[in-house]
Amino acid sequence: MSLAPASPAFSRNHSVGFVPEFPLAKTGLTLLKDGYISKGTGYTKEERKRLRLEGLLPHKVFTIDEQAARIRRQFDYMPNPLLKYIFLSNEREKNEQSFWKFLFSAPATEVMPVLYTPIVGEACQKWAGFRQSYRGIYISPEDKGNIKTILRNYPRQDIRCIVVTDGGRILGLGDLGASGLGIPVGKLMLYTLIGQVPPNLTLPVQLDMGTDRKEILDDPLYHGWRHPRIRGAEHTAFVGEFVEACKEVFGETVLVQFEDFEMETAFKLLDEYRWKCCCFNDDIEGTASV
Repeated sequence: MSLAPASPAFSRNHSVGFVPEFPLAKTGLTLLKDGYISKGTGYTKEERKRLRLEGLLPHKVFTIDEQAARIRRQFDYMPNPLLKYIFLSNEREKNEQSFWKFLFSAPATEVMPVLYTPIVGEACQKWAGFRQSYRGIYISPEDKGNIKTILRNYPRQDIRCIVVTDGGRILGLGDLGASGLGIPVGKLMLYTLIGQVPPNLTLPVQLDMGTDRKEILDDPLYHGWRHPRIRGAEHTAFVGEFVEACKEVFGETVLVQFEDFEMETAFKLLDEYRWKCCCFNDDIEGTASV
């Protein structure tokens, strides 16, 4: 059974939820582990029987509000903002709907500093030590010629907004290599929380162009491409392939937001693509607007 896309009701005054646009064929533990579509403890008795979930969940059927209340309690248990960030990231992996319900029920001034600045900078610095999330896509120069296939591997295909970084200038922290993905992830969460952009229409991307930071390359847990940072013509050509792949896979009107590239590179990319695709650079145009 294929479920057609639905317009989500993202608002502090409405229920939170959306219908995934990909086939819902999962059952049992496989379904519970898929945070994109899982309802967690919210499955009814009939759904538990039909989807082979009986015995895999506790007896009580929890409403979305009750699930959000549990997140609130655990969020308050966390002793510092970084642990709150890690906790929320893990909750999103388990059940995206209760995750968003909690965020929309919480004061924005309370959760925004946890989701993005200032905590996201520390999170990116320590990214290699985190349990790796499946939110977003990593693409390295070794994927040259295969970017369209990689984009099609993402479980959501009705993508309207992409935030992409190459990790070259993460906030005021400089080159963090493949540990910059937290920036696109965080920026898109703010777009949903503040702008009510449906999260199923967004895609965070890390272009892993290597890093010149020896301490990052020497970290045995570093998850990125262990190579000096690519710059110049090779970098330009690779970004060009990425942009064209995005347009082909997601459509000509998909928004590509360049985020936290080195400043010289950022200006070149904006000059190159501002009339070729729907693109935006927050560090240049967003800063100028305020």
